[in-house]
Parts: sequence; structure tokens; C-alpha cells
Amino acid sequence: MQDALHEARKISEETLAEEPLDALLQALLDQHGPRLVEVAFDRRYSPPRQGHIALRYPATGDVGRLGHGYLSSGDQHELSFTLTPKPGAVLTAADLQSGIDAIESRLREQQDEANEAIAREQIEFAEAVREKLEPRWQMTRMLRGALAELAIPLAPTPGPALVPVHARHLSLTAVTAAAGDGTPEWALEERLADGVVATIGAFGRSLERSPAAASRLVGGDEETLRDVLLCVLNGSYEGLVTGETFIGDGKSDLLLRWRDRDAFVGECKMWSGSKALEAGVEQLLSRYTLWRQARVALVVFFDQPSDATTLIERACTAIREHPRTRRVIDESEPARRSDYEVSGSGDERRPARLTFLPVVLRHPLPGAAA
Repeated sequence: MQDALHEARKISEETLAEEPLDALLQALLDQHGPRLVEVAFDRRYSPPRQGHIALRYPATGDVGRLGHGYLSSGDQHELSFTLTPKPGAVLTAADLQSGIDAIESRLREQQDEANEAIAREQIEFAEAVREKLEPRWQMTRMLRGALAELAIPLAPTPGPALVPVHARHLSLTAVTAAAGDGTPEWALEERLADGVVATIGAFGRSLERSPAAASRLVGGDEETLRDVLLCVLNGSYEGLVTGETFIGDGKSDLLLRWRDRDAFVGECKMWSGSKALEAGVEQLLSRYTLWRQARVALVVFFDQPSDATTLIERACTAIREHPRTRRVIDESEPARRSDYEVSGSGDERRPARLTFLPVVLRHPLPGAAA
């Protein structure tokens, strides 16, 4: 617990501002919290021994809670049992099966008992860490949100720019270097997706702040907006982001493929009502979200700024109540982004994360300077 609290205090403000609270808590739980025991009964084996039978059961989690001897190598454990026949006894397959059944029956009971206790401890762990982390997380998000509403940057800017073209999270060069240093590719894939989402968000806010220049640049139709966004993303990701790319059962608007990994899939839509948005979510999840994909996004352009708050709330409601939405990850700043856990591939054990990114387009006043 103390390690988790110490780690929580070290989380940067940038991370607090960008990451959902539940994701931060889950990461701390995974790294420092009690872990459920899972015994792989179907992977048991018996290494050759003289005079007795040895049984090994691969297992993960806090296996020490079971009260049996075990062997460990990193996070991999093996529970060890021995069956020794009486001297002179004839051991039949039925006798052996009976002994194994007795061992496994008791082991399953111990696993269930241990996991009940561990589950309670996980809840207590999460509540204790949340109590320490949530006030700081909320304060950081509140302050960042207020600064964003006032268009006050967090660092000096040399001059106005319509569209930022550098990813704020991780450049492709840095990703490649990190992969070469041994960082797992799945972790880099996640950070690439974070960077794409951040870049799209910055692109949208730039359009909102410069309506005259944005109007001349994009014209206002969905396809042109997507093409401009594609150019922005490829300024940061060296041409790896493609548009209208065949994937699944159709062609996605945005696809970032890195080292044969589909790190990010996105769709761009003009707001035309809740029903159309629900259809767009279904299209994204059922046609383009494959089993291996964990990060998808829906970029929605709103052309009615006077009703933007109401329309964004309707959009969030439509996504929240969609049959494929399993839970809300973060809706604390719906005007900026909202995140949801969704069922994309149909495999309930492999959910995806859907990010909703609203962009409000405002037409320039007649005679306004660009």
C-alpha cells in the first residue's frame, strides 16, 4: 500500500490532466495491489521423479495465499504437489486420478477462499489510493479546464498557429527508439494512440479559435475536414496515418498502423442528430474495430455553436446508452473529450476504449479579419 501511495504522489500534473482517474487507479492496483490467484488446472504436468509422482500447476497472482509450496520465476509461479504410493502398493490409473481429484478439489476451494479475501482487499486498496489521489486529480483537471476555457496556454507561445503539427505525447522517432531499447510494443502502441487523440484535440481547438482562417481552409464539409486532419496527423506521424483505408468490413476515415499493429482507428462525422450518431458508433465498432484493436475514436464536428453544449450532451448520452457501451471511463470534460469502455469485437473479455472528440465550428462574422 505504501508503495502505491508513494507512486501516486509522484504522478505528474500532465498525466493527471490527460488520464482518466480509473485508469490511474487500475495501473497502481496492477503494479502494487493484491492480485487474484488463477491456477491453470488445464496446464498441469508431471516432471519425471523416482519413487513418487510430482504435479506442477502454473499459477499467477498472490499464490502464497494458498498455503502450498511453489516455485517462482518473475511473475510466473508453479504450485508443487507430490503423490507417494505406499511401499509395495500397486498404483493404478484410477488410484492416481482419485489422488489428483482430491488435490485439485481442495486447491479450487483454497483458490476461491483466497480470491474472496483478495477481492475485498482490492476494494479497500482502491478506496485508500483514491482518497489520496482523487482530490489532486480533480484540482488539476479543474484548473486545466479553466485555463483552457480562457484560452490561456500552459507555456510561452511565439505566435498564433492555426493547427499544431507536433504530437504532444510521443514522436514516432521516440517510439522507434524506445522499441529498440526493449519497451514492449503494446505499451508504445497505447502511447501512440494517446498522442493521436491529443493531436486531434489540439486540431479541433485550433479550428474553434480561428473561425475565419478555418473557414477558408476546410470549407465545412466532413470529407475536407478529415483530409485536413489527416495532413496534420501525418506531420507528426511521418505518413503512417491513412484515410479511407480498408479494414474489417469497410474503409475507416483514419488509421494509424505501426509495426503491423492498428494502434488507432477513427471516424469523422458531422453532427446530424442522435440517431445518426448511434449509427456512426455502430459502424465504427461493428465494421472497423477488430479483435486486436484497443483504441478507437469518433470525431464529431458541430456546426451550431449556439446549441453546442446541448448537442454535445446529447451525443454523450447517445454513446453512453449505446448497446455496445459497457461503462463510462471519463465524462468529466465532455466539451473536450469523453471516454467509454465498449465492446468492439464481440469478445466480452477484450473491450476497447472509445474516445469521443467534439469540435465546434463557428462561422466568421461578416467583415471579420482572418
